[in-house]
Amino acid sequence: EIVPESLIRNMMTIVVENAGAQRGDLVLLDGTTWNVEAVADVGNPQPLAVRSVELGRANAETPVVPESMIHFIINTSKDLVLDDATDSGEFVHDSYVKQVKPRSVMCAPIAYRGALSGVIYLENNSTTHAFTSDRTRMVRVLCSQVAVSMENARLFRGKEELIAAYQRFVPQEFLSHLGKKSIVDVQLGDQVEKEMTILFSDIRGFTAISEKMDPEENFAFVNSYLSAMEPVIRQHHGFIDKYIGDAIMALFPTDADDAVRGAIEMVKELRSYNEQRVSKGAVPVRIGIGLNTGLLMLGTVGGSQRMDGTVISDAVNQASRVEEMTKTFGAAVLAAEETLERLQDRTIYGHRKVGTAAVKGKTRPVTVYEFFDGDPVEVATGKKNTSGEFARALRLYEDGDLSQAEELFKSVCLTNPEDRVAQVYVSYCRLG
Repeated sequence: EIVPESLIRNMMTIVVENAGAQRGDLVLLDGTTWNVEAVADVGNPQPLAVRSVELGRANAETPVVPESMIHFIINTSKDLVLDDATDSGEFVHDSYVKQVKPRSVMCAPIAYRGALSGVIYLENNSTTHAFTSDRTRMVRVLCSQVAVSMENARLFRGKEELIAAYQRFVPQEFLSHLGKKSIVDVQLGDQVEKEMTILFSDIRGFTAISEKMDPEENFAFVNSYLSAMEPVIRQHHGFIDKYIGDAIMALFPTDADDAVRGAIEMVKELRSYNEQRVSKGAVPVRIGIGLNTGLLMLGTVGGSQRMDGTVISDAVNQASRVEEMTKTFGAAVLAAEETLERLQDRTIYGHRKVGTAAVKGKTRPVTVYEFFDGDPVEVATGKKNTSGEFARALRLYEDGDLSQAEELFKSVCLTNPEDRVAQVYVSYCRLG
């Protein structure tokens, strides 16, 4: 048995039954602390209780074990067998012995390669001389086997904890797409090509915010923000590929709808997060989110001493560029046309074309669309109500009729003063 909880249950049942005891306690060393980890009582409706009570911290009025006996084993690593614990000897004044009045008692050390790791306490209150020499030898054999099993369980748990720690850096979803069950199965150069939607998110003006805080405050701020965003991404079947400072790069392997819904909910979650910041006297933050869908290559890169999981493709680069466009257009969520085309029903989302922009490395401009369902209700409603007017203004702007476009964009702003995209276009029209 290598699962610690199951090991303790099986071990206590076997030892108590084979020793002819009515009750047994398991005391284990945890670092520098000795804890009563389990109590087995054959006369109890619940014969086994697994818990953790620090030795010496138990209620003095209701002691859990005879602590003087346990300390004797800890100090000597020798067996202790008492034919009648209440009759005579150095332990008759122990508070547990006084209250419970155990008769036959046995304590045995659990040691692995000479190092003491635990103590087994056994008692039989029905008779004296219950722990015969044969039963004592049996308990010693069992304790030696228990010590080996406990060491194996400790090593197994350590391996599981190590794998779990690694998977916080390399997500399980990333491994599963590589066809790997565990981080230990990954080899340098493992790769696969799949279509996914990539999400990039970044805090607006992070540098200015960061400069006003010390290192501890910076990390507390970034981690509180990322901790608010990560669950939203996971709820929509995405996973974090990496954090880049305050920025997030997430992948949505299911469909584009999950990515769009996730982005919208991130904007809504940000409002709740900002309410908490403002209540503490901090300034609210804004974010920009860029989405793009396409083929990408997941794989491992690096060398013999340092390896990392990453994604490579033009689709990834374009998602990053779309996120940068949120600064240009003043929008919270922008998606490339490739994402819009893969939505199952685009009409269920509040969205509008906000323009095209040249992207480094692309032969043709990228058309981007704003998804505004995450905006405050009055702002989102205003964008829906002015969608036709905004589209006409955008066409005029793209055709070079800046004066007519400016008038229409101004009209949109009058109807919806919080429409940042329309405000940006008014300024573009004036600049010519």
